Amino acid sequence: MSDRARARAASASRTNATETTTHRKVRVLVIGDSGAGKTTLTRALVGGGRSGREEHGRTSGCSAEVMRASEEGAEGTTGTRDAATYFVELWDVGGHRQYKRERGIFYDQINGVIIVHDASMRASGARCEAWAREVATRGTFSAPTPTAESFASGEQPCVMYGFGGLPVPCLIVANKVDLESAANDGFGRGDGLLRRALDFFGDKSRRRRSILPETIGEAARASASAAHRRQPSFGATALAKLPPGGGLRTSATLGRIDVDVMHGFFRELVRRRYDAAVIDAGASRTSERLLHAKPAALVDDDLDDLT
Repeated sequence: MSDRARARAASASRTNATETTTHRKVRVLVIGDSGAGKTTLTRALVGGGRSGREEHGRTSGCSAEVMRASEEGAEGTTGTRDAATYFVELWDVGGHRQYKRERGIFYDQINGVIIVHDASMRASGARCEAWAREVATRGTFSAPTPTAESFASGEQPCVMYGFGGLPVPCLIVANKVDLESAANDGFGRGDGLLRRALDFFGDKSRRRRSILPETIGEAARASASAAHRRQPSFGATALAKLPPGGGLRTSATLGRIDVDVMHGFFRELVRRRYDAAVIDAGASRTSERLLHAKPAALVDDDLDDLT
């Protein structure tokens, strides 16, 4: 082979290697209860962690977003690409009970899972493991590595392995932490019907004041307070399985997202998919898991069923 031919072959090899590297991609399933903030979180991530204050309607089926990042973290504003660039497909699956029997069609070739729960509602966090079990039994996975038991990452405790039987890493996100303190105040806020009744009968000077809520806003606050007071013992066992603090604490609406942790999670998924050793370790288990999978109990997130 001439020097020119060898040069062309070397050039072609470098080009193929670069394309393979720069086009690395992983698929991440974003699941959780309806209203937990999955869409807001997803769009904030695609926007570089910026606040997502716009209102989002209920997700029907699945909404897919694609973000581009690099080994150093989020891509810069120059839009430059290098050999460490990778793509993340974020599949935001609607969590409402209306879609519970159909949403399994989106659990396909998954590299990782993000479970989002509402930090201001204990019941939402208690259902995280049920969501994981549903995906584990109905989904197919890319580079799965099943584990005998659930454990947290030593570097990032909010990242779980084997959670709910999932054969891929799972990031638990506790969203809406800005509403958590107000929800936990419960009776102490003094907006409840009982407190107003006590004030009414205990102080004659206040008897002209209405016992019932005077506005829609007051009625909503009283209802929310009563709901949270009924939840203190709900799902204690399931909540104990969550990472400390309930997971990665965020407020997607306010833009309070630890982007470094998110990108660390995505980089781990890229490594697991393209590392030959990891692929070989999980490939032999995939067919067996699919053949012997048992029907999953579908997660029902209707608030009427929680209290």
